[in-house]
Parts: sequence; structure tokens; C-alpha cells
Amino acid sequence: MSPTAAKKLKHKSSMTPVIFAESNDGFFGKVVVPTKNIHVLFLIPYCARTGTENVDLDPGTFNITFRGKGGLKSRRCDSSSELLCFDIVPDIVFLQIGENDIAATTNSKKLAEDIISITQYLCDGVGVRLVIIGQLIRRMQFASCRYFNITVIETNKHLKQLSDPLCSIHYWRHRGFWNDLHYLGPDGVHLLCTPDEDEPMRTYRRSIRNAVILLSKLIKPV
Repeated sequence: MSPTAAKKLKHKSSMTPVIFAESNDGFFGKVVVPTKNIHVLFLIPYCARTGTENVDLDPGTFNITFRGKGGLKSRRCDSSSELLCFDIVPDIVFLQIGENDIAATTNSKKLAEDIISITQYLCDGVGVRLVIIGQLIRRMQFASCRYFNITVIETNKHLKQLSDPLCSIHYWRHRGFWNDLHYLGPDGVHLLCTPDEDEPMRTYRRSIRNAVILLSKLIKPV
């Protein structure tokens, strides 16, 4: 790593909640993935168990760190929230939130607008250079409110539409979680992850990995 790159990285650090990736080649500093989301929280022990704590990214380029806290909702994420507190501002945040907010009376457009507001605060108020919004993931009917999956689909559409015009905010569609619900475990909420079958969790890990690799290219050197 060049002295210039090292100097840049010296002035970058982590956010309070989740996966952040630190580039060692100097083109960007760190990526934070807030793990208030239950899928990311379960991804942490999975990566530890499979020896992929770095989300299968080249450790010579990225250094991934996990932090997490579950059960929170997007409306509790404001400027005073521990989820949005930083010692030093990261360059990229991967935000996976929204499922915990959905109830029978949830307005999908309002939920999407609330999530976009968080991303705009991260960019304009905190100084994050790029925010990636992960697609909300569906659940089994027995494990959720009556219109949960309809609201998830509508919210994802609104997130895509609202983020498209924004240069620093991007919606990320997770591959493999759309056609059916085979990726869910017996509780109907968590991704299936057993010693005999871990493909859904591997797919989720790969999706976050791809998001970091592909969208980090949008970050210009400073």
C-alpha cells in the first residue's frame, strides 16, 4: 500500500452498527452495513463458522468488520441513534432495514420515504459518499402480518423509484430471494442455514459481497 493510500485510510474509521469494509488500495475508506437487520445478524456467526469473516472478499483489498443489534425499526434511526453514530465517517454504508417496520397498517410509500430519509441524512448530514439500500426480504405468511409480503414488494418498488434520481444512493436487489420462499428456515423469518443446507445464507453473503465490489467503483478518489 502506498504512503498516500495509508494516509487516506488513517483518517477513515467505522460506524457503530455492522459490516464495514476497508479498502487497502486507497480508492475508498470503509463500508458499513448496519446489522439491525436479522439476516445480517445471522450472517455474522455463519461467516465465522465458514471462515469467511471477510465476506469472501480479497483481504488485500477489503477488511470486513461486523457489528450488530437486532429488533430495531427505521423510525428509531435518527441523528441521535447509535446506529448512525460514527467515530470517523465511512465512505459507503450498506443499509438493510425495513422488514421490522411492517405491520398490517403500514404504508409502503411512507416506509420507503423514511428509509430514503435515513440515507439522505447519512449522505448530507454525516458525509457518507455512497449508501446502498438492500432489498427488503419476504417472510412466510404464518410468521408475519397479513399483507407483509405485498408491503415488502411495494416498498422495494418505491425504494427503487425514489433512489434512481439520487447520485449517492442506490437500491440493491438481492439475487435469489424473489421467485419463491424456499430460502427461508422453519420459522418462516430467518434465512435457511443448517449444516446440510446453507445455500440461502451463502447467497446472501455473496449478494453483499457483490454490492461492495460493484458499487464501490462509483466512489471517486479524493
